[in-house]
Amino acid sequence: MQIRNITAAASIALCGVAANAATATSGALVGSFIALAQGSNETGGYVGSGAGIPNVRTEPVGAMGNWLAASPGNPATVSFGVGTTAVGFEWGTPSNYDSLVVNEENASGVVTSTTFSYSNFGLTNFGPDGYVTVTASTHDTIVSLVFKSGQPAFEAANFTAVAVPEPTNVALLLAGVGMLGFMARKRSV
Repeated sequence: MQIRNITAAASIALCGVAANAATATSGALVGSFIALAQGSNETGGYVGSGAGIPNVRTEPVGAMGNWLAASPGNPATVSFGVGTTAVGFEWGTPSNYDSLVVNEENASGVVTSTTFSYSNFGLTNFGPDGYVTVTASTHDTIVSLVFKSGQPAFEAANFTAVAVPEPTNVALLLAGVGMLGFMARKRSV
């Protein structure tokens, strides 16, 4: 798996887009692995395992479990849980006919979209595969990624996500830490 720095390319992709928009960079896994299963958190496209069909859709290098392929006229959408702030995936065989739409939601429930395409990155040597991390704008969360392909397919695998903890979980964590501090202090007295 080749990892390329596409931070500058993400800046190119965002030209003309609102200043508060998602960004895409290269990098390692960003969170918990998401196992794809047809219909559970994915709609459209193809979800499968194994080598695929040469010249139609092929498994990304290093795919763990099922992988996703969007084809012409058949985009694929992967949805994420509440509070997702970053998503990563293995982009198999990046091509100039692939595009990725990142849908983000703000605190008021307004959804905005940012589109990235391979040509926006300005790279001709991205390699056969590369790991991409998409990060939400400040105070926004990623609700879905839409994979589109002009021909023959946009393949992706090894999806990961990072979510902001819910306020109740943070409160429970703080209460637990407070209790540990109280017990430690009581023992030292």
